Amino acid sequence: MTINAAGLDLVQYFEGLRLEAYRDPVGIWTIGWGHTGSDVFPGQKINRQQAEKLLLEDLDLHERFVQQVVHVPLNDNQLAALISFAFNVGNSALASSTLLRRLNEGHYDAAEREFGRWVKGTVNGEKVTLPGLVRRRRAEAQLFGSKSVELVSDKRQVFASEAEASALSEFAYPPIPLARLGGDRDLVIAIQKRLTELGYLDPPADGKFGPVSSWARSEFCYLNGLSLANGFTREIAARLADPKVLLPDIAPSRSWLDYVIVYMQAEGHWICRHSAAVNVVYLEGMNPDGTLNDDRPNFFNDLRVAFSIDADGMPRMEAWEGTTEPGIFWTLNPMNPGGAARIAFGQYKSWIVGTHRAGRSGAHEALVQVEPVTVYRDLNKDYQRTGDRTDKGLFGINQHWGYDSPKDDLGHTSAGCLVGRSREGHKQFMALVKSDPRYLASQAYRFMAAILPGDKIGAR
Repeated sequence: MTINAAGLDLVQYFEGLRLEAYRDPVGIWTIGWGHTGSDVFPGQKINRQQAEKLLLEDLDLHERFVQQVVHVPLNDNQLAALISFAFNVGNSALASSTLLRRLNEGHYDAAEREFGRWVKGTVNGEKVTLPGLVRRRRAEAQLFGSKSVELVSDKRQVFASEAEASALSEFAYPPIPLARLGGDRDLVIAIQKRLTELGYLDPPADGKFGPVSSWARSEFCYLNGLSLANGFTREIAARLADPKVLLPDIAPSRSWLDYVIVYMQAEGHWICRHSAAVNVVYLEGMNPDGTLNDDRPNFFNDLRVAFSIDADGMPRMEAWEGTTEPGIFWTLNPMNPGGAARIAFGQYKSWIVGTHRAGRSGAHEALVQVEPVTVYRDLNKDYQRTGDRTDKGLFGINQHWGYDSPKDDLGHTSAGCLVGRSREGHKQFMALVKSDPRYLASQAYRFMAAILPGDKIGAR
């Protein structure tokens, strides 16, 4: 095999290492670094050495095919980019592609541009643009053109680093009493990151083994038949490195929520897969039936969603009308001289259960901002983020109710908060998030929420 190091890094980065068989975003059973085929089956488990062997065998097959169908000279980066492309889309797709035709005609620049056309996948029978494929094609085109390829921190690897993997798989010390476990920060971080990778514990790892980390560890041990009576033991460490029982992979629900989950996974947003945990999402410009709207200003035309993954991997959700944007009043009369705040798309771990407008009229229970978020400042008052200055900090971006305001008039209800339109819907939302076992473990628990652009998700 002659794929270079840059190409190998690219394939491993975008495929991600999984040591138990799972369904990829379009429903194909996969294991290792993107290995598919008749030899992959539900419940299958392999180790890292087996995954490396499968990857090298797969890459060798694609490399030999690329060398057969390409009839012009290639440098190492061009060859590596084409191997990655064939690995992802398949040899037959490469063989019939305009990319290959233009390349064999000697038009290298045109071939480089063709990578960007291969960004769609089939989800629930429809062809949709997948953000992960957009990023992969961009990286392959950059490699093909011998440009700098930026691969940001990989959020899908089984372990964040070999050092953290070793901290668990090679743990050979006497049992550590649970009350003293927090004294070994490196070990705690390794445990926390592993629990995150396994779908139990919110990132980021902070090295502090508090009530929520303890809950996640206990749930993992319960599911894997491990006792905590003797503290943190070699058996627990070894099982964390190589679990006997995993939380289920997320199954297709055959609803528009699948598009949301595919988008979140492609963007590297974290989803808790424990069946009792709640994932909070806001979808800008989306209706309760998953269709898109024109996202006009001053309307409750966004969606607040709370979903969980049940014991069979099936997503279950509740959704309510809401808004992620300031209305006309606060856009024209901003609290901040820099302009009204419009929260930036992304995922933030920034809210606790508290009181919105505490001590004032209209006070009610809400998720209250306690950690920084990024906002755009709408200084030019055009109701858009484009071209606006960003600002990061504590701005009182709470998740509260909209006082039963009419759907077509935000009034004074939102100066940039994440607002559910109705009181009753908000009460349902708060009851749901307060039933989350992470909140029950610690009332100081910081909830995560993802704010997503409906028009980029591909729902129909």
